[in-house]
Amino acid sequence: MFGEKAVALVKEEHRTPSEQLQPLNEDLIRQVLAEMGALCEANKTDIDIMRTDEGEHEKMLPSFLLRHSALEHNRRCTLAYLKARLDRIMRFRWDHGAVLP
Repeated sequence: MFGEKAVALVKEEHRTPSEQLQPLNEDLIRQVLAEMGALCEANKTDIDIMRTDEGEHEKMLPSFLLRHSALEHNRRCTLAYLKARLDRIMRFRWDHGAVLP
């Protein structure tokens, strides 16, 4: 948890030779999105608790910030994976024209 699968996406794209385009890893992307959803739900629960009980604010804030950082990390890694694929597709299109190899 906390970003391991998102980093795996980036590593997968980095390890792919530049002249190849691997199929989109939808399964791993779905897993990252599911993790992000779980983190978001946990943060929403903590926000509700912090709003109702002021004494809990100090206790819940560190875990909230950790999950928020993990959400941002997952988002950045997923977008980096998609951007790298887009750049590769655009480069193929530029090099080979309308007919991709």
